[in-house]
Amino acid sequence: MEAGEHLTISVLLRTLQSGTPGTHLPGNMKRQVGSRVAAAIFTALVHCGAAQNAAPIITCTATRQMSIDLTVCAGAGGAPGGFAVEWALLPDASDAKAFDWKTGAVCKAEFSFGKRGCNCNEPPRRDYILEDRANVTVKIGALFDDEIGVELHGDAGSELECGRRYVFRAYALATTNGIERSAYTTNLAVATSRWVGEILPPGSWRRLPLPELPPCACSGGGDAARGLCLLSGDCYNGPGLRALLNTRFHGSGPANKMGRLAHQVAAVELSLLQSRGRVPAKGDGDIGEMLAAAHIALREGDSNAADILAWFLSTYIDP
Repeated sequence: MEAGEHLTISVLLRTLQSGTPGTHLPGNMKRQVGSRVAAAIFTALVHCGAAQNAAPIITCTATRQMSIDLTVCAGAGGAPGGFAVEWALLPDASDAKAFDWKTGAVCKAEFSFGKRGCNCNEPPRRDYILEDRANVTVKIGALFDDEIGVELHGDAGSELECGRRYVFRAYALATTNGIERSAYTTNLAVATSRWVGEILPPGSWRRLPLPELPPCACSGGGDAARGLCLLSGDCYNGPGLRALLNTRFHGSGPANKMGRLAHQVAAVELSLLQSRGRVPAKGDGDIGEMLAAAHIALREGDSNAADILAWFLSTYIDP
């Protein structure tokens, strides 16, 4: 091994298998050793603090109004334990390189072989266990906390805000055999797409003043009851809508599918109330047909239809 050369698996194997003069193994062990012996020796050295994952590289490969595609490329030696991504809102005109991660709300998602504490019967995922220089793309702003191999922290399961700047960083996770986690990547600044259409996303309606709500037919109360008929056919007035939109539906189960559809329907109907003064009904174009079908799914609790309809409605919000 060259003087000053950092000890890695490849260096250890090269040294052990080359027969370099002056290289001696314990006891009567021969210089030519198999990979199993080399790995055992390397593991012992790891526990002495001799090895660390190389830092990955992150790039943004697509931006949308509520999500971005982040590609994580492993460094030398890969990311055998998976990787983690952290992000936070970046104040306007701030330099991403100088961002202080101790301030503000930081979201974090870990991507690994299997999710800790998962009781589901699905097989663990290997997508996030990266070999040398391998890469994978994850969609930040569209993560589920019950997806195999994904563990979310903070508000990492929520969609991103449209037209906002975010700062991202990542690192390779430590492994169970003692390889230490890597250093962080360089901070990366990414801006989500600005709202350009008629339909505002659910996240925007958590902050904006609500338009005047229409009489709610499902309540039977006439003009006295105004709101939107959403989950289970219940009428949601202004405060109820705020509470519903602030409820996070991060999982992929039936209840979460229904909740996300309710968010999409609320966002579309509030946007149309603001821009057109009314909500299209069945027979009033494609959006009217989709909203009518969505209300049936919400009333009947049809989670399979909810998943499909939420995707269709999202094309109006996050193209």
